[in-house]
Amino acid sequence: MYLPIPALQIFVYCWGGHELMENGLSVSLSAYSSQWVGAGRRVTRALRMLMCRAQRPLRLHAGKLYPVNRDTFVSLINASFSFYTVLRHMKNR
Repeated sequence: MYLPIPALQIFVYCWGGHELMENGLSVSLSAYSSQWVGAGRRVTRALRMLMCRAQRPLRLHAGKLYPVNRDTFVSLINASFSFYTVLRHMKNR
């Protein structure tokens, strides 16, 4: 009963981080798709800077150790299940 609660907490953080990274990638396309053709020079310059910065993907890290995304969540769950099965196997011996 103890394992699902921490797994759910980790999933919420990893899911949120992954969604944030995916939405960050669409910022450049949204800025390009806007009505910028007839805009002033300041607006076009700001949009160009925004598009250039938004093309670099966002990366969230937990304590500068590992990235926070869905792949990290899956690897943590796989590792914890492997440790659990090893400990259970050792206990049954």
